[in-house]
Amino acid sequence: MDIDTVMRSLSISPRSAPVSVDLKMAPLSPPPFVPALRFQLSPQKVSLPPLAVAIRAASVTPRFALDKSYKDSTTTSRVARRILQDERNAKSRLVFDFSVEEMAQFYHLPQRVAAKCLGVAVITVKRNCKRRGIKWPYRAEKLKYIQRTKALKLSRYCRNARTSAGSGPGSSGAKMTPMLLLSEAARAFSRLPTSPPSSPQLSPAVNAPKSASPKKAKIARRPKRSAGVTRVILRGSAKRTRKCRVVFNFVVEDLAPFFHMPQRQAAKLLGVAPITIKRACKRCGIRWPYRDAKLKVIQDVRMRERAAIHCDNASSASEETMPSTSSAALAFARLPYLCMEENVARAGCRV
Repeated sequence: MDIDTVMRSLSISPRSAPVSVDLKMAPLSPPPFVPALRFQLSPQKVSLPPLAVAIRAASVTPRFALDKSYKDSTTTSRVARRILQDERNAKSRLVFDFSVEEMAQFYHLPQRVAAKCLGVAVITVKRNCKRRGIKWPYRAEKLKYIQRTKALKLSRYCRNARTSAGSGPGSSGAKMTPMLLLSEAARAFSRLPTSPPSSPQLSPAVNAPKSASPKKAKIARRPKRSAGVTRVILRGSAKRTRKCRVVFNFVVEDLAPFFHMPQRQAAKLLGVAPITIKRACKRCGIRWPYRDAKLKVIQDVRMRERAAIHCDNASSASEETMPSTSSAALAFARLPYLCMEENVARAGCRV
């Protein structure tokens, strides 16, 4: 039985004073939720104490007596759940909005170090950069620095190569250049002036590539550089640096004295890398004959060894043959084993 129904039947409000209820309207037994409630019975009327006094006398403290805004338990749990959800939705992370001027002070550092200096996470710096529409310039600046360093090293290397090539082999304090051209024709040509040749017979062993521009060819004909070594500038995209390398265009006559040795050893004697020898062979359309010659030698040696072994086996077999063996015994040896006794008896041989 609900408490509201009982109060409506008794016509009692919590704030009212003692109420006199007619017996015809009141129930004959006390309500079940107030077990120690005492009624002052009279032949016609029952006088009830106030509700707070009755609850205190029964030592019962129901929930609706403590909270005026009483609601059902399911309603209360639903409201509490909604309040917690609202608090979670209202809770948001702390947003750091840095300006471009504040972040520009840390452009020379990586994003991780800059975030540590600013006291925030790395993702916060990235979000600020994305919000401002900027790209963190540290990586690009570092790449430019590396490219400038490489270009400086290459320029120093080329300058040292030109200096060592311009100075003669007898000059003191200068680096000695390796013997690039070992044939007599190449040595004779190296003594000629560096003017451009008039006939194809006097073409240098090391010249500029065919795809070089006239400006590069003019640079290659300068008298400061050695005749036989050309400095080729390879131009790439705008982002790449200028690369310089020395191109050695060997001909077949220059490589022929080294055909009896491996490419690595020949490159070491010529003072170049093995890839230079391989490029020269590919450009001239030849195949380095050392491997084929070595294979032929190995095959000849193996054939000779096999022939010698065969001769030794044949001689040993001839020595093991007994000279007293008759023709009948040799014929008997070719026959099956079961016919041995009959053939021996017929041939008159001893077993």
